[in-house]
Amino acid sequence: FTPNIEWTLETNALEPYAEMSLIESFLYLIESNHSWNPNEPYFQLTKVDPQTGTYQWKSIKIAKIENSTPVKCNELIVVQASAGWLYFFDDATGDLKATVKLGNNDNSARRNSAVLHTIISYNNHLYWGNNGYDTSGGVDPLGLMRFNVNDLNLSYNPNDEQIIEPQ
Repeated sequence: FTPNIEWTLETNALEPYAEMSLIESFLYLIESNHSWNPNEPYFQLTKVDPQTGTYQWKSIKIAKIENSTPVKCNELIVVQASAGWLYFFDDATGDLKATVKLGNNDNSARRNSAVLHTIISYNNHLYWGNNGYDTSGGVDPLGLMRFNVNDLNLSYNPNDEQIIEPQ
């Protein structure tokens, strides 16, 4: 048996934590270096046309480790990174639109983050099961978190953190 190869694509997807997503006929891949360079990790979100194997866009590199599979909410593609940060990218262009820290400090943000690397969207909200634990010994009850995407201030510099705690 000889397979009929339709296309190939050279990526930098090196053992990312996040699985690829198929959203509205496009593949969303995380290209990441954390498995071979843990001291200077980065991830980059990419959008690929599965019919042709071509990139639609590549986001900027984010100096954190990705921690969730990409999900779409409104016209934004969302990725959680380093347990406590959400990054919002424009679906049409791949531009970074917002960076959100999920708490007032790193431990609070970590407790508010998705523990199972899975975030889902419904209407204007993101949902996930929270982590509940942090490195300081702090513990919050485990439960369902909800983040309203309409709470984003898209007039901010997208590289500046907005601190927005989920419900």
